[in-house]
Amino acid sequence: EYAVLGDPVDQSRSPAIHNAAFAALGIDARYQARRVNGSSMALAAAEMRRGDLAGANITMPHKDLAFRLVDRVMGEAEVARSVNTWVKDGAALVGHSTDIPGIRQAWDRCMLGSGPVLILGSGGAAAAALVALAAHDLFVSARRPDAAHRLVEGLGYAAIPIPWGTGMEAVVVNCTPLGMRGESLPDPVLDVTRADRD
Repeated sequence: EYAVLGDPVDQSRSPAIHNAAFAALGIDARYQARRVNGSSMALAAAEMRRGDLAGANITMPHKDLAFRLVDRVMGEAEVARSVNTWVKDGAALVGHSTDIPGIRQAWDRCMLGSGPVLILGSGGAAAAALVALAAHDLFVSARRPDAAHRLVEGLGYAAIPIPWGTGMEAVVVNCTPLGMRGESLPDPVLDVTRADRD
């Protein structure tokens, strides 16, 4: 039994992807989406430790909570204080971040260069983006300005918090739920993007 844990989670393609992979490889396993709150996350961690849940992926808004619930954290997930994957190692619950190498891989594949980066959001995905793109000039914008300041101060990176909705010439990394249900990013952010594209 495997799961993706989050809220919302009904939009996740992970069950379809993983169940197709299990079927193709002849693995007797099932992967499901679970909508969970903080208490349910703690219960899922207990399931992992008992072996009732073999592995889990974590999505918004629980990546920082997933970090706090594990026994050990691997690699740069320790720096980001954000975990999106749980695995068992003996009796220990171990946390990983595939977000950090994933962002770097996507960046290189798209040849986005070394210019400034505007990260939207203040949660676990934004933390992973800060770690992944630390070599760039970084700006962070969140709908709750205090959360953006706490993120930057907590990680200790030389990122500059800017007001939500500010447009600037930068590659935008959207680490918010905006867009999942057809919502748009703030017009000033998109206007700069459109101008660059034109």
